[in-house]
Amino acid sequence: MRLGSLIKKFHGRQITRLDVLTLLLPGMLGVLTPLGYGVWRVNYAYTHYGPVAAKAWGQTWFLISCLAALIFLLLSLYRLRLAHQFVAIYQNGLHIQPKPGRKHVLGWKHIKGLIISGTQERFLGITWRVREKATLQLIDDKKITLPSLPGKSEMLESIKEKLYPHLLESMQMEYRAGNTLSFGQLTFDQHGLHLPHCSMYWKNIQQMHLENGALVIKLNNGKQKSIPASQIPNLELLLQLVKQGVYA
Repeated sequence: MRLGSLIKKFHGRQITRLDVLTLLLPGMLGVLTPLGYGVWRVNYAYTHYGPVAAKAWGQTWFLISCLAALIFLLLSLYRLRLAHQFVAIYQNGLHIQPKPGRKHVLGWKHIKGLIISGTQERFLGITWRVREKATLQLIDDKKITLPSLPGKSEMLESIKEKLYPHLLESMQMEYRAGNTLSFGQLTFDQHGLHLPHCSMYWKNIQQMHLENGALVIKLNNGKQKSIPASQIPNLELLLQLVKQGVYA
């Protein structure tokens, strides 16, 4: 597939000297310290009490060293995986590598939706981080989660800048033709918005806006519906179509 010219490439956090100080040195220390102490205990027990005592005295420390080596290996592999992640945005599509040895090459025509959701991480009732997740929905209904990379907000805006014009044009044509547009569990047509168990006609809708990671639909009778943004692909396009088609 010819993706055309490269617009921008976003890499995972590269391995630096700081990683050597914070991962390699503590990892080696965690492995070698119990190993060295175990060897000393085996030697002491062997020379003073014989081979049976030597085996018993060193076994625990060797197990600790093996466990530390396993943890160090897993952390190192995880760090290498992060360093090899990337998302490359091209004129005609995307090249995504979520981990070494696995890649996705997609044209814009293969993507039918972008779902962005945020998860609040709390500790002792206090929100200390909001983790944003972005997922591409493909025309064959498969989903690809975009890796969390440095500059993720800029990356998502760059993807939207290329993807949304393709989607919006076809959506506008479908809407003008009187067809129903699907945004996950929410559907959209010239009569109103529809959920699996209810319909909200345009004449009854007072306002729509985003609030706390959800689409809030206020009705003229004072009631309101709240739908998590994570359940609505292309939410920004939905709001743009509502503005163009209903309030224009």
